[in-house]
Amino acid sequence: CVGSCGGRTFQHTVRLLVYAFPDQLTISPAALVPGDPEVACTAHKVTPVDPNALSFSLLLGDQELEGAQALGPEVEEEEEPQEEEDVLFRVTERWRLPTLATPVLPALYCQATMRLPGLELSHRQAIP
Repeated sequence: CVGSCGGRTFQHTVRLLVYAFPDQLTISPAALVPGDPEVACTAHKVTPVDPNALSFSLLLGDQELEGAQALGPEVEEEEEPQEEEDVLFRVTERWRLPTLATPVLPALYCQATMRLPGLELSHRQAIP
């Protein structure tokens, strides 16, 4: 960053962190199916995708769901970026679900959290 005042010029280095974290979570399958033990949550058009910056949680109410097994994130580029646009990503986390009692299902959520220096953002989507 360069500025001047009168005849003096000042210069200082600034480090910018560019991120994208829109509120675009999708759940698959669209509704839980009895006997299908897997659910996926996808965050769309995000960057960075470093696991230290972007994480997923499967919540029962406000608590992490015990017994859910994370199967690891899948990262894919969204559509081809236009000229001078940065690449954005689609990140999907899949879980193998424990056996759940039917009455608790409406309180099941996928949460994506982005942690950056001095900033923490979260988006939550109900799993029907």
